[in-house]
Amino acid sequence: MYVLCFGTFFTLLIANKKDWNKDRRPEVSNRVLYAALFDIVDKHADADFHVKKAVSNKNGDHTDDAASRVKLCKDAEISIQRRGNREKYINRFKENCSEVFLDFSEFIKTYLDETQLERLTRSVVELIADSCCEDIFFHIGLTFSEVISGKEIAETKVDFNVPSLLAGVLFYILDKNIANNLGRDTITTWLSKDKNLPCCPTGESITRRLDLTFDVPTGISDKLIVSDPIKKYTTALLANKLSVLILDDDVYRARQYASALNSTLRFQAEVEDSINQFFAKVAEQEYDAYVLDINMWDQEHHFDRAETQDGWRTGLAVFQELRGKRPDSVVAALTHSEIPEVVEWFTSDDSVCYFYKEDYPPKKFAKAFLSFLGENTDSIFTIESVFDDVIY
Repeated sequence: MYVLCFGTFFTLLIANKKDWNKDRRPEVSNRVLYAALFDIVDKHADADFHVKKAVSNKNGDHTDDAASRVKLCKDAEISIQRRGNREKYINRFKENCSEVFLDFSEFIKTYLDETQLERLTRSVVELIADSCCEDIFFHIGLTFSEVISGKEIAETKVDFNVPSLLAGVLFYILDKNIANNLGRDTITTWLSKDKNLPCCPTGESITRRLDLTFDVPTGISDKLIVSDPIKKYTTALLANKLSVLILDDDVYRARQYASALNSTLRFQAEVEDSINQFFAKVAEQEYDAYVLDINMWDQEHHFDRAETQDGWRTGLAVFQELRGKRPDSVVAALTHSEIPEVVEWFTSDDSVCYFYKEDYPPKKFAKAFLSFLGENTDSIFTIESVFDDVIY
C-alpha cells in the first residue's frame, strides 16, 4: 500500500520535471524544485538555506542535502513541515486559495514538463486512491469550500484544475502533518521496480478519462462577500493591466519578480530566458515595458562575443537591438551589474530606469516599478490586500 506524504508527492513532481537540455544537464535540479515549493509554503522563508543545509547520516560518513533526504523519506520531520511554515501555508490557503493557485501555476510553467501534466495528474490520483480511505477529504476545487473524498477522486469523474489539485494535495499533507518517513516503504517499492530514480506510479490504474484545466482562477473565495466598491476596483484593474516582458537567464529568480508584479493586479508579466524567443515575442506584440538583466550568457549566439563581452554586457546589446525594433519602448535594467556604462545608459532619460537587484527584492521592485511608470502606489492592490476590506 502506497502512502501519500511530502516525500512521495515530491518524487512525483521530480518524475515530471522539465527534461534534459541540450547540454545534457537537468534544466531543473531537485534542490531548486524543493526550494520553489518551500517558497510557496512560506513566501518569506530563506528557502535556499533549508535546501542547501547538509545533514549528516547517522554514521557521519557522508552528507545529503535536504532535497535528497526528503525524496527518500529519510526523516519524520522535514524543514518545510515545521509548525511555523505549515501554519503560514495553511492560513494563506484558507484565506486566499486563488493566490496559492497562481503560485502553483507559475511553478508548473517554470519547473514541470507541461507535456506530462496528464501523467502527473494520473499519478497523483493513483497515489491518493491507494493511500487514502473514503472519509479523508481534499480541498482540490477552485474555492476552499469545495471538498471531495479520496474515494471520489479515485472512482468518479472529476474535472481537475492542475494548479488547484497540487495546491490542495500539499494543503492536505501539511494540514494533517503527515510524517515524511511514513513514505519510506513506498519509495523502497518504487526503487525495487527500477533502480533509476525517479520511478513512481504513472497512473496506469486510472483508466477513466480525466478532464484537465490549467487556467488559474483569480476570483475571491466563495466564503467571502466582497463589497461592491472592491469588485468595481478589481474589474477596472484587471481590464487595464500593463504588459511586461522580462529577460533573465535566472528563471527561478525572474519568476519571483514576475509573480510580485502580477500580485499587484496592475501587471501581466511574463519571463523569457532565451534571447531569440525574447525578440520573437517583441516582434509579435508591443509590450508596455521590458525588464532586462545585464549579465547573461548568450547561449544561442544571438550576438558576437565582442558585443556581449563574454556575457558581462549582454543586456546592453539586447537593449540597443530592442530600441532599434521598438524605439519608444520603456525599459528597466534589473541586475547585479554596477558597471558605470550600464548605470549611465539606464538613467539617461525618463524612458529607462536602473534597479540593483540586491537593493530591490521582488515586492520592493514591484512597488518601485509602479512608481516609475507613474502609477499611484499608496494603495497597491495586491491579491493579499483584498481581504483587508472584505465583509464576512
